[in-house]
Amino acid sequence: MPAPAPAPVVSAVRRVMATSADTMRHRFAAQAVIEELLRVQGDVPPRTTLARVFGQSPLGADSVPWYLGAKGERAVGSLLESLPPEWAVFHALPVGGRGSDIDHVVVGPAGVFTINTKHHRGQSVWVAGRSLLVSGRKTRYIRDAELEAERVTGLVRQRMPRSAPARPVVAFVGPKQLSIREQPASVTVIDARHLRRWLLSLPPTLAWPERMEITAVVDNPASWRRPPVTVPGPVVSSVRSSPSQPSSQSSRDSLPSYRVSAEPADDPMARFTALDADVRAAHLRRALWVLLGVVVAAGVALEVLQLFAG
Repeated sequence: MPAPAPAPVVSAVRRVMATSADTMRHRFAAQAVIEELLRVQGDVPPRTTLARVFGQSPLGADSVPWYLGAKGERAVGSLLESLPPEWAVFHALPVGGRGSDIDHVVVGPAGVFTINTKHHRGQSVWVAGRSLLVSGRKTRYIRDAELEAERVTGLVRQRMPRSAPARPVVAFVGPKQLSIREQPASVTVIDARHLRRWLLSLPPTLAWPERMEITAVVDNPASWRRPPVTVPGPVVSSVRSSPSQPSSQSSRDSLPSYRVSAEPADDPMARFTALDADVRAAHLRRALWVLLGVVVAAGVALEVLQLFAG
């Protein structure tokens, strides 16, 4: 069993890496998706006062899949950030030259993992080997997860040729049912609620020095292409086509393409937090109006019954 590093050393290393603006650790969960969401949402006209009163969502139709994708990645990101200090956690790592990214990469005692988040709240997921269906629709999730792990493995092996391969994971957020008839041979499919416990249950395979070396490779911006930042402008890279699935399915495969720029965006996390609060407030208002309608209808029905009874 690999020897653990002294706890103070691990905590210090993690603290320094998490606060350095010159490393990949400063990227927050769903960063690329949030930046694109804000760009798309920028084309949506403001709601009227009446629309706000009746709880109309501030999201435009094209913004919905980006919003759902961001919510899923943020949920998984929060779970991963609660891992013990000996685990290094990375989010939204840019890969390739067409605006794609890896949702999460974690490096810990049990190895290196690439985690692809899928937000399919209220939908049924069925897995049998390499077949993965969401509400009866075929997906490419298994192959996409394998490609992400292969990319990270190749990146690490440029510095550490004998390093073990990264393990791909597909984590589902909020599925109605996750039926796994047979796990894929090389990919772990899991409900995101169980992801943290599963990672911590795995036997240790990496000694502390190797973990630190792998973490340094992943944390180095030079290992990746320049992180994309989205701003209004012409599309200069295209990795995904317009959504072809229902908006309730936030498959990252069906999201629109990114617009990238070398210029930094203005505090996208704060803007997303404000937008998320507006979305939730609108949902609450709609629910209250529905409840009010039910109460009024029940009152009218009671009056009618009393009239007939009298």
